[in-house]
Amino acid sequence: MLERAPEFRDRRVGRTVDLWVEGNGPYPVKAMCLLAWHSLGLGWHENWTKGGPASRTDAHLQLLPGIEILTKGEAPDSDGGRARAILDDLQEIEKSQVSETTRKQLVDARLGQGRYRRELEEHWGAACAVTGVIQREALRASHIVPWKGSDNTTRLDPHNGLLLVATLDCLFDTWLISFAPDGKLLVGPIPLDEQRKLGLDPTMRLRSDGKLHLTTKRLAFLERHRRKFLELHGRKNRCANA
Repeated sequence: MLERAPEFRDRRVGRTVDLWVEGNGPYPVKAMCLLAWHSLGLGWHENWTKGGPASRTDAHLQLLPGIEILTKGEAPDSDGGRARAILDDLQEIEKSQVSETTRKQLVDARLGQGRYRRELEEHWGAACAVTGVIQREALRASHIVPWKGSDNTTRLDPHNGLLLVATLDCLFDTWLISFAPDGKLLVGPIPLDEQRKLGLDPTMRLRSDGKLHLTTKRLAFLERHRRKFLELHGRKNRCANA
């Protein structure tokens, strides 16, 4: 219990920690307490083994400085539901009837890691497919044809991928940008001032200086993405300076 752990209260003052824990039942206060305790470097507190929305643990947690407990469904959706979608896909992979090797490859591919990422880095010279940025931490292994509705072969195919800086990856993933057959950037209904803030430029295009850049297979996958983009936004929003 919290009254037995005053060091938690002392070390918590002045710190801000955002913590969301999702589950199928009532929000797991015990898990929140244990994770918060661990996040402060205090290890696992063995006395916190019981909890619930009406427990003493919950009441004490509510009193800690800077802590706000949200009911299920109230947590901010700051990524357009992307994290939730990834979690759902990972759970689906776990239930699928595939070999352990394939399962690991699928998990890594969904997370943009492992063999899938390494192959994308080989295809794009470890640089953003548009900007040429090489800072690895800023690059995302993005699927062209979305995970949902794809078969495992498509999901693991590096030709169904672009290595993009995080901003472009997010916009591409939500069909706010796409690419013309010649690689030119297409931009959806994003105001021009926002385009500038996001670093979008009408001259942007997919790099085509490498033999693995705009392959026949990748162009076919891009055509499928572009078709969806045009369905959503119409043909009038076809380029960054339109």
